[in-house]
Amino acid sequence: MLQPKLVNLNHILTNMQALLRPLIGENIVVRSRLDPEVSRILVDPHEIEEIVMNLAANSRDAMPEGGQFTVETSMANFAEASHEGGGRRTERCVRLRISDTGCGMDERTREHAFEPVFTTKGIGKGTGLGLSTVYGIVRQNNGEIHLSSAPGRGTTFDLYFPAVTGKEAESETAVARQPRAKAAGTILVAEDEPALRGLVKETLEQSGYNVMEVADGYDAVRIIEEHAVDIHLLLTDVIMPLMNGHELASRLKALRPNTPVLYMSGYTDEVLAFHGIASPEIAFIQKPFTPAELIARVAAMFGA
Repeated sequence: MLQPKLVNLNHILTNMQALLRPLIGENIVVRSRLDPEVSRILVDPHEIEEIVMNLAANSRDAMPEGGQFTVETSMANFAEASHEGGGRRTERCVRLRISDTGCGMDERTREHAFEPVFTTKGIGKGTGLGLSTVYGIVRQNNGEIHLSSAPGRGTTFDLYFPAVTGKEAESETAVARQPRAKAAGTILVAEDEPALRGLVKETLEQSGYNVMEVADGYDAVRIIEEHAVDIHLLLTDVIMPLMNGHELASRLKALRPNTPVLYMSGYTDEVLAFHGIASPEIAFIQKPFTPAELIARVAAMFGA
C-alpha cells in the first residue's frame, strides 16, 4: 500500500535511531553523518524505514564481533550511481549511504546479492529476501542502488533518489500547510496502546470530532451494542489482544452495516494479510503517522 510523500530523509533517519540501537546490538558503534542541506525526496517513508532496517540487520550479522555501522546523506548526481543506467541520468539526487566494517562479500556474493532467496546465511537464519526487497523498493521509487564490498573490507550501499526542488517542492509544502476545515461526527477509536490512543483522541477532538475510545475489540463491541449514538467511523488497530481489528470490523458490520472502517497498523503487509487486511479496497493508514496525516485520512473517509 504505497503512500509516497515529500519527505526530508534526515528526519526519517533521525527518528529511527531509537529503533536501530536494539536491532544492531550493543557491540556495534552506530554513526550518522547527515548533510543538513539535502533536498527532499518523494517516497513512501515507511519503505525507507524498511530499507534501513534490512540493511542494518545484514550489517549486524556481518559483524558478530562488533564493528561500526554508518548512515550518511548527501547531495549527488545520478552519474555517480551504479553503472547500470547511472551514466544516462544527469539530474540531481539525494544519496543515502549505509556502510559497515563487517566481513564483506566476495565477487560471487556481490553478483547475486539482490536476487530473491539468495542468502549466505545458514538454514533457518535468513530468507534471502532482504536485499531483493531493498532493491525493489529503490527501483519502485525511481531510484538506483550500488553495492561496494570486498572480503575483510566491509560493505557499502549507495542509494540514490531523485531530489525534489524549486517550485515542485514549494507547491507540495503549500498544500501540506493548508488548514483543515473542522467537521462534526463521532469516531470510535480502538487502540491497545494508551499513549497512542490518547494522542489520536486529542488530535481528532481538536478537529471537531466526537471521540469514543476503547482499549480492545470487546469493549468496542460493548459500546456498539449498548449505545444508541450514531458512530460515523471506526478507527481500529489491526493487531490487538483478545480481538483483532478485522474481527471487530466483522462484528460491527453485523450490528451496523453502514459504518465505515479505517484500519491502522505498523506491521508489514505479510502480517496484515495474515490478519485479513490485504484487499486494496480496505481503508488503511500506516503507523507511525503525523496528526496532519491522520486528520487528512479521516476527512477523506467522511468525504467518501
